[in-house]
Amino acid sequence: MPPASKRAAIAQRIRTPLHLFNCPSRRPNQAWPNYRAYYDSDIVAFAGRMDYAANSGNQPIDESFAGPPSLAAGDDPCYPWPSTTGLSGVIFLRSELGLNNISHGTSNTYLIGEKYLNPDHYSTGTDAGDNEDLYAGFDNDNSRCTFLPPQRDRPGYSNTLRFGSAHPVGLNMAYCDGSVHFVLYGVDPEVHQQAGSRY
Repeated sequence: MPPASKRAAIAQRIRTPLHLFNCPSRRPNQAWPNYRAYYDSDIVAFAGRMDYAANSGNQPIDESFAGPPSLAAGDDPCYPWPSTTGLSGVIFLRSELGLNNISHGTSNTYLIGEKYLNPDHYSTGTDAGDNEDLYAGFDNDNSRCTFLPPQRDRPGYSNTLRFGSAHPVGLNMAYCDGSVHFVLYGVDPEVHQQAGSRY
C-alpha cells in the first residue's frame, strides 16, 4: 500500500467509533476530541474511544511500553520487544495465550470489563486513561489491572489503573469462560485482585 494510502486508512480507522465499545450509561457512541498522532498517521481531530478494558493482570501496572517508533519497526522480526513476564493477566503486549494457560480457571479470571473514568473528561479526550483511540493496543486506555479495587466514576478523580463504571453499585466484567457478571464495588479486594491473575 502506498504511504499516503496507508496514512489515510489509519486515520479513517482511528476516527471510526464502534458502538459495542461504548457503555450507553456513560456516553454516546461517537468520535471524541483527539490530540495525538499515532505511528504513521497524522493527528485526527476526533477518535473513537472505548469504555471497556482488557485484563492485563493483578500487578500495579497496566501498560509498560510506548511501542515501536513506527509500523515498519513493529513489523521487523528483529525488533527488541520488552519482556512481559511480570504481567499476570490474559491480554497484554503481544500476548498469545490459550485457555490452557489460565490455570486459575476460566470461570474465575476476568477477560475484559468496564474501565474507571473521571466523568469530568468523558467527552474531552484529556483523561490520561482515555486520551488515545480504541485501537491503541496495550495502553491504559484499553487495559487495566486489578491491583486496586473497582470504583464508580467520580468527578475530580482520575485513575488509569482501576476498573470501574458509571453504574451506581457495580460494573460488568466478562470472564474467560465467556460469562458476564455484575461485580459490586464492594467486592472483596483480594477476590477482585485474584480475578485479574491467570495463575
